[in-house]
Amino acid sequence: MAQHKLTDIAVRMLKPKSSSFQVSDGGGLYLKIYPNGSYGTTYAN
Repeated sequence: MAQHKLTDIAVRMLKPKSSSFQVSDGGGLYLKIYPNGSYGTTYAN
């Protein structure tokens, strides 16, 4: 079970940085934010 849920509001408040970075929900879901503002998801169990 996810420890830190990535809510809609939390994801919308993430701002791009000069290099890409990842945020995790603690349950295996990762959201990667790229410098141009796009994002991708990865699930690792």
